[in-house]
Amino acid sequence: MTSQQYLLVRPYPSLRILFASPSLRVPGILQSPFMSRIGGSSRVRDELVAALAEGRGVTAKVRWVSRAEDEGRNRWVHCTPLTGSNGSIGVWMVVLVDDESSRAVRRFRPAPPVAQEIGGKVYRGPQGQQVQRKGSAGGGSVNLDGENRPGTALSNRGGAYSRQDGSFDFTLH
Repeated sequence: MTSQQYLLVRPYPSLRILFASPSLRVPGILQSPFMSRIGGSSRVRDELVAALAEGRGVTAKVRWVSRAEDEGRNRWVHCTPLTGSNGSIGVWMVVLVDDESSRAVRRFRPAPPVAQEIGGKVYRGPQGQQVQRKGSAGGGSVNLDGENRPGTALSNRGGAYSRQDGSFDFTLH
């Protein structure tokens, strides 16, 4: 078995991430503090820092935080010191393994609205109302409420745009 999730981390006190395997690369991970990615209990964090400061290899179950707003997910980290010819730690090799007992549930954002007319065919809106063509000469737009809005600024561009109240207008030609 080959590990596909690993990091190279500078020795204590810096503990900055020098390299991340492709599967762990997210914007901002390089040169970020390793401990800023570790969530969970302060006891586990303190013991992990103590082991890294003493140069002891350590394995711990942690809460891995990949983004600032993310609460993280459980992973095992295995930290191994790589020493130079002088005996001092040059870099830490950190292997991350997903915790089998707590698979993360992926949350998806809702898809953006799609134009009602695609390729000349009219489709039903989210509440079942049908958007009709208002005549190609009118140049107006129709929102999902069915209101005709002739002469809007974007009505001649043939696309969707957002209004201030959060609804979308669709231009139909």
